[in-house]
Amino acid sequence: MSSYTRPCRHCGRRINLRQMLHGQWVAFEGDQQHVCDEPAPPKAPPPARPRTPPPAATPAPFEPLYPEVPQDPPPSPQSALDSERHLALAQLEALAVA
Repeated sequence: MSSYTRPCRHCGRRINLRQMLHGQWVAFEGDQQHVCDEPAPPKAPPPARPRTPPPAATPAPFEPLYPEVPQDPPPSPQSALDSERHLALAQLEALAVA
């Protein structure tokens, strides 16, 4: 048995044509035999799409969620002298080892 779907030639409704065991083709709507005299079943209206809200005119100002991270203080002149002394001592030790 085979079947196919097409619009009815008389009323325009979608029907399913099925070939019966004895070779005849019979029109069906769902599981009921198609009758053109009956009015077409009412179609459901298309679903309404929800309205999208209009975009905001101006965006809200940015506010961080955490406090501002303090910057490292500039190195003091004393710490620069200490680092130079450390470097000089390291060079002297390297020469003594070699």
